[in-house]
Amino acid sequence: MSKGLVLPHSVVDVEAIEVVRALAFANEIRLSSINLVGDSKVVIKALRSDDESFTSLGHLIADVKSFTDAFSGISFSHIRR
Repeated sequence: MSKGLVLPHSVVDVEAIEVVRALAFANEIRLSSINLVGDSKVVIKALRSDDESFTSLGHLIADVKSFTDAFSGISFSHIRR
């Protein structure tokens, strides 16, 4: 019941975690095509890249990319806030 909670190191990590959760939810409700919009340029750039990410959020980016095969269409857009 008193499980330790690991907090994200940065706002960028939080956004990457939320992208993973959003994709898991979209997959769960069986959406076939999605457009993810985020305000973190770093996260969106990493998601669009074909290269492996060696940053602190690399494992989260890898999780997101593992979900992309579940969708027939997926895009990542950046929005300024």
